[in-house]
Amino acid sequence: MSLVLPKNNSKKEVLTRLRAEAALEWQSLLLGSTALLGSSLANQAFPRLLGRFMDQSNRTSNNALVNSPYFLGIVVVGGGLASFMRNTFLGYAENNIATRLRKQLFACLLYQDLEWFETNSEISEDLKNEQKRKISRTPAALVELLRHDVEQTAHHLTRTVANLLRSTSSVVLSAFQMLSLNPALLGVACTVIPAVGAAAMVLRKGLKTTTQRQRELATDLASFVEERLIHSAIIQLSNRRVDEVNAYNALLQENVRISNQSCRQMGFFMGFLFAASSSALFVVMHVGGQAVARGRMTSGQLTSFATYSFLLGLGTSGVIKAMTEFWQGLVSAQRVYDVLDTVTVTANKEKYIFAVKSETPMSITADEIDSIALDHVSFAYQSRASVAVLQDVSLSLQRGQVVALVGKNGSGKSTIAGLLAGLLHPTKGHIRANDTHSWDDIPSKSSFLQVVLQDSALFNNSLLENVRYSMPTATKEQVRVALQRVNGEYLLEKYGFDFQVGWNGSLLSGGERQRLALARAFLSDPAILVLDEPVTGMDAEGEAAVQDAIRACRCDRRALLLITHQGKSLGEADRVAVLREGKIVEEGTLETLKANPTSELVRLMPELLRQ
Repeated sequence: MSLVLPKNNSKKEVLTRLRAEAALEWQSLLLGSTALLGSSLANQAFPRLLGRFMDQSNRTSNNALVNSPYFLGIVVVGGGLASFMRNTFLGYAENNIATRLRKQLFACLLYQDLEWFETNSEISEDLKNEQKRKISRTPAALVELLRHDVEQTAHHLTRTVANLLRSTSSVVLSAFQMLSLNPALLGVACTVIPAVGAAAMVLRKGLKTTTQRQRELATDLASFVEERLIHSAIIQLSNRRVDEVNAYNALLQENVRISNQSCRQMGFFMGFLFAASSSALFVVMHVGGQAVARGRMTSGQLTSFATYSFLLGLGTSGVIKAMTEFWQGLVSAQRVYDVLDTVTVTANKEKYIFAVKSETPMSITADEIDSIALDHVSFAYQSRASVAVLQDVSLSLQRGQVVALVGKNGSGKSTIAGLLAGLLHPTKGHIRANDTHSWDDIPSKSSFLQVVLQDSALFNNSLLENVRYSMPTATKEQVRVALQRVNGEYLLEKYGFDFQVGWNGSLLSGGERQRLALARAFLSDPAILVLDEPVTGMDAEGEAAVQDAIRACRCDRRALLLITHQGKSLGEADRVAVLREGKIVEEGTLETLKANPTSELVRLMPELLRQ
């Protein structure tokens, strides 16, 4: 698997995909649309019946069906019931579409390569023109995508389209009713339509740009808050709280400025629409009043016509608003599909591998793995293809051996851990198990290899669930044995299985968090264990936990790769490999490398000469 660059979805492609989403909810949408038709007919029937009722009341008609308010009551109740059904079934469809999109997005994000997240953001094309837009990949931005953009996509695909249809039908049917009542007055009422249409085109163009900028600012704000909260301790230690508050306020001010601009645009249009509609209604009533005085219309017909004029204006406003909201929804939909496309292909590959696994069982098990080797492996991030992170690296791990990998920060140590874990994939070369099996052909590597990171990565859950995260079917006894392997059984006596460890294990000490992470790795009984800078920033208990894990690996004949830059951790290693600028420049036993005062290892760790 490799990084999948985004597909720039055109307006036509987005609309096609939205139609496919709507097709999956055809039953709810059909019922909602039928109810929408019923409510629209009720709205259109009411003014006509009201006018006839007024005329017949004035003539003291004996026609009980129309003269009484009961028939009007039936229309009102029927329209209310239709509105209830419309909102209910369209709401069902909206919720199902949003849920389905969130499921797809969340699953694809979890199946994505680590490299995709390392590339924080990129630029892709706008829906219709050459404008650029930013796709942020910070956790906060992706949460915003799952929450807001999916919600807007589902809303505009269901309710906004329904509102557009309802408003359009209101305009058409009202115009027809007005034509049947008095064609001359209809011409007077429609004089405002060209001006309203021109204003609507200007509004849509302005709101489209404003909406895109608003979404970008919302993402920036979410990412800013997330980063500052994560680094709150550094902010306090550096006495930068005032600066960060001011920076956040500046982002808020920009957001307010853009939002106010949107409000002014919409306010100008709605004010213009009100003035134009009111003027048209005034002229209609004036001319219509003269027609009533001359006997060309009845007062009831004028009342009906005036009501239809109101519905025509309301429908016109609704069409413009729905079109504006629909374009805003397309912005959110494109953001969703752009991100979904970058991960869907990779996720499908992963699912395909799992499908192959179920049809053709793997020919090797964890117990049968005796070695794993990087064979002339090179790696570069696809977004920075010209910058080589690893160059022609060959390194082997044997069962029962401890291999230490050392190097400066940025030399590529953690990249090797990512390659072994399957989080990254070689640009060149191969990773093989037992010299015969391709490492990439092994679908799930958790039973073969476990990685313990410098950050223990605990979840806000119970002690039990954190340890058995690597093997959800594990029993409490198996969890207890795993804790015993790293001398962490005392945690059960101190806290118990059900103890909630807090956000990222905040209620535990550093050493306790490390022991839980190590127990989680041992629980799945891997053939290979990778410890990535396990003692950096650790207290004495954390360092002891790592030493216990190293001894347990020897006892269980596991292969262990110890990534470190601390000399005191090298004493347990059978071999030491030194990485510099993405290349292994020397490899051997600690004693051999120490004996050469000009070796790269001694240059990195001069304290070794004093030991």
